[in-house]
Amino acid sequence: MVRSNRVIKKNYKRILIFMSFVLVFIMLLLVVVPTATENIKKFDLIVRTEISINAPASAVWPYLFNVKKWKTSIAKLERVAGDPNKVGETLRVTPKGTVEDQGYYIKYVRVVENRQLVIKIFNIPDDGVVGYSDFSLFESNGKTHLIYDVYAEYSLPAMTDEEVKTFGQQVYEGTKNKLEIENHRLKELVEARN
Repeated sequence: MVRSNRVIKKNYKRILIFMSFVLVFIMLLLVVVPTATENIKKFDLIVRTEISINAPASAVWPYLFNVKKWKTSIAKLERVAGDPNKVGETLRVTPKGTVEDQGYYIKYVRVVENRQLVIKIFNIPDDGVVGYSDFSLFESNGKTHLIYDVYAEYSLPAMTDEEVKTFGQQVYEGTKNKLEIENHRLKELVEARN
């Protein structure tokens, strides 16, 4: 376990930089408007990560709303609508290595205190839905098991089926690695305060 944490920490920056480039590439792909709809290929991304945190759900919960502390790929968060930490709150997210108009929005669509936070992710400026993130917390004996699911659909113009499959696998693996690193960072932050 200690060795795997060292490996994760060692590769942390390299994976975050890679994922930032992947995110920028994906965002650029999403703004391309193809002229022929028959050339559009769909790719569904479904990623699940899980982690156990030695703290009650009430200690983990506030961090889900302060993602900039543990998601180091985020350069800026700005509230654009809604009340803080409530259904309807909408934030503009600017990833590191991008400018504001290359970012995206997140909107809280389900908030069940200490149990579940569901976030809708959509593009700037066209409001096209990219996907959803679902944080589900399960507490037992003062410890929290966090399940972090990401669901997204990508439209990929002018790609062959094989290219879509290869691209999809790369995005899946990169996303899963990034989320696992972020989960470990969240765990460290929460446990250090508990």
